[in-house]
Amino acid sequence: MAELRPQNLDFGSNTVTIADGETESVILDTLANVITGIIAPSSFGGASLTLLVGADKDNVDKPLFNPDGTPFTLTIAADQAVIVIPQFVAGWQFIKLVANAAQAGSDADMLVFGRPI
Repeated sequence: MAELRPQNLDFGSNTVTIADGETESVILDTLANVITGIIAPSSFGGASLTLLVGADKDNVDKPLFNPDGTPFTLTIAADQAVIVIPQFVAGWQFIKLVANAAQAGSDADMLVFGRPI
């Protein structure tokens, strides 16, 4: 199970871990920042990410959807980078990254980039 203590998103880059055997990252507290991009390490075993969001750090369990009702999905594999359109995630302070497959063999330290809102 992912750690419950939120990790703060600072301006610049931040490491957010998806632990071995898990699909969900630790909670990311974006504070007054917004996610703008993600880089997956070579150890990342997934092919995409979705996001869980919440109004507080104890309830980060709501899947994020696009305005058209489809799941907010980022296509990303090992050693790839993806842009996150800030308007889609700016309203959420507490976020978890969710891989489409469990990590196998090692943690995946995702590099998450943020900037002030």
